[in-house]
Amino acid sequence: MKKNLRLFLVAALAMVGMNASAQEVTFDFNTMDNNWGLPTTKTIAETSYTYGGYTIKIAGSTGNGFAWNNITEAQEVVGHYLILGKNGAYLTLPAFSFDVDKIEVVGRAGASTGVKQNIFVGENAASTETTGATGTNTYMIKKDYQAAGNIYTMKVTSAHNTQITQIKIYKSSGVAAPEISGSDVFCGSTQVTITADEGAAIYYTTDGVEPTTNSLAYTAPFTIESSCTVKAVASKGGAMSSVTSMDFVKTTGDGSKTNPFTCADIVSLPASYTASDMYVTGVIVGSIQNSGSLAEQAQASNVALAAAAGETTWANIVPVALPANTDIRSAVNLVDNPTNMGKTLLVKGSIEAYFGNMGVKNPSEYELDGISGIESVKAANAKFDGKMYNAAGQLVNKGYKGLVIMNGRKFVNK
Repeated sequence: MKKNLRLFLVAALAMVGMNASAQEVTFDFNTMDNNWGLPTTKTIAETSYTYGGYTIKIAGSTGNGFAWNNITEAQEVVGHYLILGKNGAYLTLPAFSFDVDKIEVVGRAGASTGVKQNIFVGENAASTETTGATGTNTYMIKKDYQAAGNIYTMKVTSAHNTQITQIKIYKSSGVAAPEISGSDVFCGSTQVTITADEGAAIYYTTDGVEPTTNSLAYTAPFTIESSCTVKAVASKGGAMSSVTSMDFVKTTGDGSKTNPFTCADIVSLPASYTASDMYVTGVIVGSIQNSGSLAEQAQASNVALAAAAGETTWANIVPVALPANTDIRSAVNLVDNPTNMGKTLLVKGSIEAYFGNMGVKNPSEYELDGISGIESVKAANAKFDGKMYNAAGQLVNKGYKGLVIMNGRKFVNK
């Protein structure tokens, strides 16, 4: 059973004999006792809760709310989390007597992969918006908003619920954390640049290990050719900054029609990744009714792609939306076209979270087994001969099931 934790203060930590940014305060909701006195049924109105000398304010959005929920394993309660939603819901922290340069919000497995949230001071974003709540979201506080006495508010900025087990507050050492930049998703190689305040030395790692003054010294932009996590820290005047990090994902495809993203590429993308007009290819292995598994019965609203036929592991599935009243739904969905199972689909659309996985929405082009979809059929080519043709223009008999064209009119033959 998970060890009980409570709100606590931690002493400043030493890093290689230097003063470093340190975790100073933890607000812990993953306890067995409801120390904060949070509601166990959803509440909307802003309410204040006090524990350990700190007071927080929480409010849900209209029609949603917040509550202290159980974490269960094998029907046993092993912990708790705060659920908070949706767009506009917030949690306001108290003022701190020290400068703050980093805030971590710890989520939990099973939480939304699409929820967006950020830290604000008043109406101003104090950090960079994040997507997903299944792990730890790190908010590096902008320099203008680090001063003691600021009131930080974590807000949900999308139509999703977030789940929170802990919020960790880091005291600034006085040295600003470095900034890492580069293409977080790349094909081939990408260049990484790290910047810090003038006069600060930068040290970094590319294997996910926390950097120290014994790590590689940054002197110029460098190139990476594989997926990795770059972490960096700045040192100045005997003090060390907070560690900042950035994940880089290498893909085999670049999202073009001639070199589309594969399913392996899509499932490796960070939850925060979004892009429009990207091509994705994969084998149709089913459809989805609920997040977490393939549907037992075919659904018309989507298909599921994978790297190979027969794949059922949810983590390897790429959901593809088939909007209502579109040619792609008529031609591709497995309800009307069961023989599409196992075919290779090339689809152009937007890459974003869908059914909890990274998927494809808003499709605009498609090919089935290398044959272009109905969007490419021109009215001038319509045949008024009383014969039935499939979406690829091939002659079929009246027993054919799926999207067909007869005398210039398309319809689903059942």
